[in-house]
Amino acid sequence: MQERISVREFIRNYENGRYSDSLFDTMVNAGWYDWFCEGEELKNRLDMLFPKVKQLAASAKINIDTMYVFFKNNCPCEGELYDDFRFCEMRTGDVVYTVIPASGHDRDKGLSEVWGKENDFSKALAKGYWHDIQDFFEIGKSNKVSKIKVGRHVNGITLNDYEWLLMEKHGGIMYFDSEEEAKQFLLDHGETGEGLEWYRFETVEVTA
Repeated sequence: MQERISVREFIRNYENGRYSDSLFDTMVNAGWYDWFCEGEELKNRLDMLFPKVKQLAASAKINIDTMYVFFKNNCPCEGELYDDFRFCEMRTGDVVYTVIPASGHDRDKGLSEVWGKENDFSKALAKGYWHDIQDFFEIGKSNKVSKIKVGRHVNGITLNDYEWLLMEKHGGIMYFDSEEEAKQFLLDHGETGEGLEWYRFETVEVTA
């Protein structure tokens, strides 16, 4: 499987033509993990899935900086080949949502589904047509969510009293779902419990 890259970077790569050929390495780098179709088909399948990935990436349920996406082509016992894509946590690799634009199973052929961690994948979180999947992800509604950003005082004279924790790859501010998650991240990266007292944990509204 490809090196994990954020959903944001995947979208940027696709739009910049990084996945414009059908070579094996290119398709693996684009996120194809497993398939039963011919390898030459992956590029066309990716092109059909990309608009849906980008559409759902606008949802407040998808953090495009802390999640990545990968693709599977499935072969059901009874039915036809079909594709899905999965949003996962970059830190743990855990799948958060599996999105099936059009099932290939005979029992529900052509229907769209989303399965997720919210109910431990016990049953579909949404099922029907693509607009039902959009409704589940609240596409078109407000995508403002509360996040935590982490800062610490900057030595010397600056225009900003705080230096904010940034992502390594993009240089953008790193956001967390809770103060506890942010503190754990700092501890996992060498900070001490006493050292946490020097940090500022600020709640902000961001667009997912």
